[in-house]
Amino acid sequence: MKLRPMITEDIDFALDLTKTEGWSDIKSDFSSLISYNPSAAFVLEKQGNPVGMISVASYGQIGFIGSLIVSQTMRNRGIGEHLLKFAIEHLKSHGASCIMLDAVPDALSLYSKNGFSPVCKSLRFSGLVLDQPKSDVRQITEDDLSSIFQMDRIAFGGDRSHFLKAKWKQNMELCVCTKEDAVITSFAMGSPREGHVRVAPWIVMQEDKFNGDLLRKIAATSTEKNLALGVLETNTNSVALVTSLGLSQYSFSVRLVLGDASMIKGESQYAIGSPAKG
Repeated sequence: MKLRPMITEDIDFALDLTKTEGWSDIKSDFSSLISYNPSAAFVLEKQGNPVGMISVASYGQIGFIGSLIVSQTMRNRGIGEHLLKFAIEHLKSHGASCIMLDAVPDALSLYSKNGFSPVCKSLRFSGLVLDQPKSDVRQITEDDLSSIFQMDRIAFGGDRSHFLKAKWKQNMELCVCTKEDAVITSFAMGSPREGHVRVAPWIVMQEDKFNGDLLRKIAATSTEKNLALGVLETNTNSVALVTSLGLSQYSFSVRLVLGDASMIKGESQYAIGSPAKG
């Protein structure tokens, strides 16, 4: 079998795999990985046919593993563990001392066997948001991006500017922020999926009673009022806020870490950016 970098022509295969898992990935999720780094996602081939994939988003000392899926006909042959071990070594070789991922409960034994430890649940919420925003929320402009990127680095611990800029370019009307005294205090980015808008990430640097207006603004702007997002259970402020907005938890995965857990941040991340990219 041959492991090679994912290319644009592989995206349909990748989406077929995520569809079998019931995930809501879209083309831009994989195209942004490919454009971020030619070695940010890989495809495993057998006799020239793709049979599995994995993503490895590197942010220096922090790395994220995602999209680990093997074709159903090729499972239970150790391929998933082979891909996982490759991803771990790949990220370590690029300087990662903290590697994270979100795992479905059925896969926990695979990850624990390879050194990962649970941090918390990564909760999935969805629901209709019909209320109008009560405060001044506006679309993110190009002039805001440098401040947005700096804020996100503080909240997340790594430079996700490539992915944030790509999401802003694709869905400007669904990327919103709040300001106080000309300083951006929070932002959220939405992207349309099938039947809902996915909010990711949602960063809040200053807690106040209007933080929910970012989600209200996204819902008010979109034709689709159903929002979905992932929240780390350790951010109790976010869990309480999304619940008060009428969203309900429908599933969860488990956030796992290999290495230096002290690098994990979460208090300002009201919604995670992506299970695969962090």
